[in-house]
Amino acid sequence: MAELLLGRGVLFAFITGYEAWTLPGAYAHVPRFEKPVDLQRVIRWLIG
Repeated sequence: MAELLLGRGVLFAFITGYEAWTLPGAYAHVPRFEKPVDLQRVIRWLIG
């Protein structure tokens, strides 16, 4: 799904409990928020 979003130019982030190293290198530039997620932080990121 992430590959499809990237290909379409859709803004997205990962919200995960996994370590950063588990994501493929192609997604190194995609923001990653750790669980438990601070929704206010995600919202601030979304609105810039």
